[in-house]
Amino acid sequence: MPDPQTINVVAGGPNNVSAATGGQCAGYAAEAPDVRINFSGGSFDRINFSALSNADTTLIVNDPNGTWWCDDDSGNGLNPLIELTPMSGQYDIWVGTYSPNTAPATLAISELPMAARRFSLRHPLCPRLFRAKL
Repeated sequence: MPDPQTINVVAGGPNNVSAATGGQCAGYAAEAPDVRINFSGGSFDRINFSALSNADTTLIVNDPNGTWWCDDDSGNGLNPLIELTPMSGQYDIWVGTYSPNTAPATLAISELPMAARRFSLRHPLCPRLFRAKL
């Protein structure tokens, strides 16, 4: 399979993510996840989720432990990026928008280290990356 795996989605939706997460996450998203994956841990040290769009997008990931990970602009420009230590199980992924609009977006999922990726993204471990337990 190619890496990164890319999936076209419609970012955003009617739900205020900030209200649902007690202000820990930003933006608006659909009620159901845009993408649901079942991941087998394997030998990978990291799994990266990023979204690319002409709109200001956000990213919300619910990991197999039920931990919520959120990001706004850690990727390239106004695009989100979340990098996690992978664990086996189900990941629910929402691509949101910062404002209450929808926009076309591409979700990218990669197991490659950030240095090996073909496009440039800033490192995600910055103050805009939040972890919330709901």
